[in-house]
Amino acid sequence: MKGLELRPSAGIRQITLAIEPLLLDGPIDEKAIFQFINASNYSGFFQLDDNIVDLSTQLQNAFANNEMSPLEGIVAEARDADVLVSIASDQMSAELTLIAPYMGDTPSLDEIKGILAEQSVVRGVSSKIIKRMLSQLLDTEPGQSIVHLVAKGLPPKPGKNSYMKNIVVNALQRMLVPKESDDQINMRDFGDILCVSPDEILAKRMPPTKGRDGYTVGAKPLCQVSGRVLYWEITLISTLATMMLSVQKLQACLASSNRLCRSVIRFYPKVLTLPQAISNLKALSLLKAT
Repeated sequence: MKGLELRPSAGIRQITLAIEPLLLDGPIDEKAIFQFINASNYSGFFQLDDNIVDLSTQLQNAFANNEMSPLEGIVAEARDADVLVSIASDQMSAELTLIAPYMGDTPSLDEIKGILAEQSVVRGVSSKIIKRMLSQLLDTEPGQSIVHLVAKGLPPKPGKNSYMKNIVVNALQRMLVPKESDDQINMRDFGDILCVSPDEILAKRMPPTKGRDGYTVGAKPLCQVSGRVLYWEITLISTLATMMLSVQKLQACLASSNRLCRSVIRFYPKVLTLPQAISNLKALSLLKAT
């Protein structure tokens, strides 16, 4: 437009609009100035709305007072990409927001990690996600944002309680065992009555596990909770007696149905002294502990 000229600064960080009132056909408003900037090679710079409105007001006053001196003002500037970090209240995750620059600089991976570190985000940071965000930022319109979760803490994993591992398999477990291609299933092998011999081990209590420690994105350790030793409650259908057992193995003293024995063994976190448990077992004369 005649009478208007955009001049970049030495480092091309600011754009100045120079106005020659004598070359204009009349006063122009801020809308015409915005259109002039958007049609130029500097449309990607961040436009300073207040400065443009102020410059338009000065021009209109100059025409009103018949003052034709040149006017100029900074109407746009380059702005680097903004980096925002948001940390969850439980310190278990951190979200990164990148705002596309206006003809400014884009931070590097190391610079973003440095910003995260300043916000105490040092554990569980994903370089892969940050690189992908930086790649997406190149095709993002100025001022638009990209948001991703870039850091995750590790929650503690509680230990598993002790549990009873069955030693004797039942019909269903036997049927699920992989067969050779030429083998045929004999349905007689899967009857309901599966017997065990005297002194045969039916089940064994497995020890509890310790679990795994965790951490927050700020590297605060989170201690795990170890599993507990759960004692066995064994209900014998024939006598309706209930007892607690705190030993490592359970054996059959009397040949009986495996299905029956397996169906009546449960866990409860109760405590009964070992002499009491053994005494009850001996009195029943059906099971014994080793």
